[in-house]
Amino acid sequence: MRDELQNEFVLQERIGSGGQGEVWSLEGGRAAAKFLRSADSAARDELRARLRQIARTDLHGIPLATPQALIDGPPGYIMELLEDMVSLGSLFTFPKTGDHRAWYRDTGGLRRRLVVLANMADALHRLHSKAMAYCDLSPANVLVPRSAAYDHIWLIDPDNLSAESDRSAHSLHTRGFGAPEVVRGERANDTLSDLFSLALIVFRVLVNNHPFDGDAVRYDSALADKAYSGGLPWIYHPTDHRNKLSKGMSRDLVLTGALKRLAGQAFEAGLDDPAKRPTAAEWRDQLLRAADFTYLCSGCGNTAYAFDRTCSWCGEGRPPLMFAHMMAHMPRHAAAPDPVAGLVALSHIVVLTRGKAFAVDARRALLVLDRGHAVSPVSPGEPVAELVWHDHDDVEVRRIGHHPVVLVNREHSRSITLKRSERRPLPHGASGAWDVHFGHPDELHTVFRVSRDPREVR
Repeated sequence: MRDELQNEFVLQERIGSGGQGEVWSLEGGRAAAKFLRSADSAARDELRARLRQIARTDLHGIPLATPQALIDGPPGYIMELLEDMVSLGSLFTFPKTGDHRAWYRDTGGLRRRLVVLANMADALHRLHSKAMAYCDLSPANVLVPRSAAYDHIWLIDPDNLSAESDRSAHSLHTRGFGAPEVVRGERANDTLSDLFSLALIVFRVLVNNHPFDGDAVRYDSALADKAYSGGLPWIYHPTDHRNKLSKGMSRDLVLTGALKRLAGQAFEAGLDDPAKRPTAAEWRDQLLRAADFTYLCSGCGNTAYAFDRTCSWCGEGRPPLMFAHMMAHMPRHAAAPDPVAGLVALSHIVVLTRGKAFAVDARRALLVLDRGHAVSPVSPGEPVAELVWHDHDDVEVRRIGHHPVVLVNREHSRSITLKRSERRPLPHGASGAWDVHFGHPDELHTVFRVSRDPREVR
């Protein structure tokens, strides 16, 4: 196979198949080829025009495959590809035999899935902020590392992108992952149809069941298309039980209350009213909060939520944990009268495991990523600090980046500003109660308050 510049490539492995075509990895890594299903003679010219439009859009910071060249021959193109990645569908394709819970654990468990999905939601949010819809969002178009040790994602099929102003450009979907109005052919793809596809993928990956594959669909596969087009309720509808699910993984294992609410919003009110669907940013924030509240069970090796005293997967007793409560510090001139003296509790709690470092990135540390002082924009994943819980109640804080990290004793009005790479213990006991501030008193920032009790925010 050759591209339009007559460079030769050898197909290696099919890594994706969606509503519009197939994607193959190429020998040598770092590149892939997409072949369009359309045999229309105008498909090549349309593709060239679309890729030019995409090239004019600033998509910096979005993990999106970059088109390199058109294929010489059938409609298609060569695109950038990260090495050793597989389809997101690999995270919900159960093996035919063996222990399904062990497989869930060995492919990264609950925490990895939550972070992978949060990264996907963040990429979609960034794309939508550019007034671009992804179109045909499906597990086949999202790649994840083959190794369970990593959780970054890569969006492929960049030719699907469409400007929000171009409502007639696309009407695409992959079976089982399209918004009902797109499946019925009533509307072209847009950012709101992306949001329904995102909700479908999140639920499918976490719960390992499609939200519309209930008993009715399982007993009569001919009803699947009706369910996917909005003609049947989702499996956990509170009042309409025509398509309820009687078997499968319990959603209580993998969904927090906030994630359940978002799913209900997407598949009930958002089923027929696209404007009522949760945004990609809402999904991202709640997925990250859920991931931060997980711990590693020593009994079964899976990651579980720290709500209960025992592991929800195997019943093993929960190990000792420390909890870092996130709060917002309001500058005195902006804070309303409040008994917390300028601190507002946030519904975000980070689990600290003894001896394991927790990396605090800019998304967690900074309430406002663009403070206006930085020479370049702040990346959400930029490291700010590291917390390590050692013996007893002592937590060590290390400043990593250039953002301020200040230890504040709230009982005696003392503070210590850490230098870059400096480590300091954060005592939690008779010596006083200390908070970690990621900013100065005159600016809006996040505060971490450490406690053994997840319910304790004073």
